[in-house]
Amino acid sequence: MSEQYFITRGGEQAGPYTLEQIQKMQADGQLLPSDIAWTEGQADWLPLSQIAGDSPPLPPLPPSHTEEVHKTSKSTLVVRIILGAFLVAALVIAGLSWRANLQYKATYEKIAQLRDDEKEDTLDGFHQIIDRESGSNIDKDQMREETYEWNAIVRKYQIRIKYFMVNEEKKMYIILDVSDESGSSEGE
Repeated sequence: MSEQYFITRGGEQAGPYTLEQIQKMQADGQLLPSDIAWTEGQADWLPLSQIAGDSPPLPPLPPSHTEEVHKTSKSTLVVRIILGAFLVAALVIAGLSWRANLQYKATYEKIAQLRDDEKEDTLDGFHQIIDRESGSNIDKDQMREETYEWNAIVRKYQIRIKYFMVNEEKKMYIILDVSDESGSSEGE
């Protein structure tokens, strides 16, 4: 027959219990480290750890609400940072596209006005007025065609101008025609 132990806590005695029962009660958290035990043949009451050995480690505690909130806050912060970066990128792209569109419209209107006024000037003079150098040109007899381009990230703007030489000696031109080659309507 296995030994029988009595346990005392705060002056109250309970038992008898077998060693296996004591170990199970320790594992279940029913016994405290300050509890003491005695069995027949023992001179003094002894701490449970000397009789039953150290109690098995307690299972890990579930994460506290604070830890869960902290983890959620970190992941929410990461998501917000990523969304913020995308928003900033979209705003930059939209701003650059809007600016290029404004430049394109202003230039188109300026060229159309020069055409309507039948302004005579050299090609360099027109370039200064338009404030842009052409990207490509084609010469045929007294005709010259030039293309002006803007890259607006999501769209490419092109204006084609047809010049006609009115004074060969002074190299003076007039604008015969202006057209939008970017696929939008005239002067969008």
